[in-house]
Amino acid sequence: MAKSKLDPTMTRYEIVTTMAAGCSDLAPILLSLLRSEDGYLDLLLLDMMGIRGFKLERFINDCCQRRIEKFNRTMMMVRNGVFEENEIITNLNFRQPISFIDDDIKPEGTPSYDDDFPDNNYIWYRFCEMQHANF
Repeated sequence: MAKSKLDPTMTRYEIVTTMAAGCSDLAPILLSLLRSEDGYLDLLLLDMMGIRGFKLERFINDCCQRRIEKFNRTMMMVRNGVFEENEIITNLNFRQPISFIDDDIKPEGTPSYDDDFPDNNYIWYRFCEMQHANF
């Protein structure tokens, strides 16, 4: 893992400028992420993997189509270990990174991005399995 640059004493402004690392168009998205329940933890996880600036921009734009809901679901999969760090970094190093989630592949009963999967749900595990196999 890369050296983390975030620390708990940072202000929102410092977090945004550290994570954006020169990509100013990320600022509104990062501020939006920091308002969510897991936003800081998600950014901390990405920071620990060295995903900042251009790589973070690619993650949000190319892998999540600039959709916060898709970002949140992707990060849920990352937090649950569906994708390993080397898979994530390798994907972001491609000329055109691909989405970790294919919207056309989902088991019946998969909730929309606006809704959460129930805890310990078979559909969630099946969804993750199908997405990783397709990746």
